[in-house]
Amino acid sequence: MKKEQIAAYEQELARQARYVYVKDSLQAGDLQPGKIYIMEKLTYEQGKRSFSRESLPYALNLARVLAADTTLAVEVRSHMCCP
Repeated sequence: MKKEQIAAYEQELARQARYVYVKDSLQAGDLQPGKIYIMEKLTYEQGKRSFSRESLPYALNLARVLAADTTLAVEVRSHMCCP
């Protein structure tokens, strides 16, 4: 396969994927309907009932992106899992 064909194939797979892993942070306009965004840098501290301090900038950014994106019906789900 040519590089262009591989790139087109990867883009199509990304478009069809339901889960999107966010390694750093989202930007306004990144959200798409029907996708589930998994933010790896949001970590929950068991026993403290709060996010770790390192996670707070990412949580704040997520709140800003959700507030700015008024065109979508976005559903926010939280799943906390212990490491």
